[in-house]
Amino acid sequence: MNFKNSTFRNVSSVASIEFTDEEKKIALKTDAAKIVSIIRKGFENMFECASKIAHAYVSAVKGRPELDAEIKAQAPEFPSSIWYDLDLIGRDLMAAQLLIGYTNAKPFLRRLPPTEQEQIISSPVEVLLMKAPGEWDTLKVDVKNLKPEQCKQVFDYNHVRSANEQRAYIEQEASSRVVNRARNGGRGYNVSPDGYLIVSKDTKISYEELKIQMKKIEAIRGGK
Repeated sequence: MNFKNSTFRNVSSVASIEFTDEEKKIALKTDAAKIVSIIRKGFENMFECASKIAHAYVSAVKGRPELDAEIKAQAPEFPSSIWYDLDLIGRDLMAAQLLIGYTNAKPFLRRLPPTEQEQIISSPVEVLLMKAPGEWDTLKVDVKNLKPEQCKQVFDYNHVRSANEQRAYIEQEASSRVVNRARNGGRGYNVSPDGYLIVSKDTKISYEELKIQMKKIEAIRGGK
């Protein structure tokens, strides 16, 4: 009983201590740093474990397609994309870190060697931004936060584009949009021969014009 009482007195006395705002900020940062360290270590262990699992899986099913089929049949909760990724990791073609996140960038990163994948994952990539005609800026973006259009700009088929290559890509895309608008009579949209409305990027279409285009689509599809 005395132990409990003394414990409660100690807790009470600590709780009654008033900390300055600066001390609270330091304590908050310290607590956050400890938790982040634990989380990062957990993910490192998880990726290491995933790599071992992937190599064991690939080794087990090599030359045994019937075993591969049976394993997948007994684990229906795992989507086909998981088995595809495990196969790549087990054959040293993909970094284990790509198992989680990187939704937009993963298809592009898979084309690169695993060592280069890991380098790109560990540091931000440069994304060129056209602020105005002839005026450019460079952003540093974590690869997992890249938007689909940014991925197309940043990655070529088998490498990360340099700033000059990104500029050429942006200018080519802008030129293509101008050509498409010219083909469509100055509009950024057109109805295809098979009855689909093709709308160019950054194009606005009014409700009235949309109704007109829908009638064209109905006429095309109604004739089929």
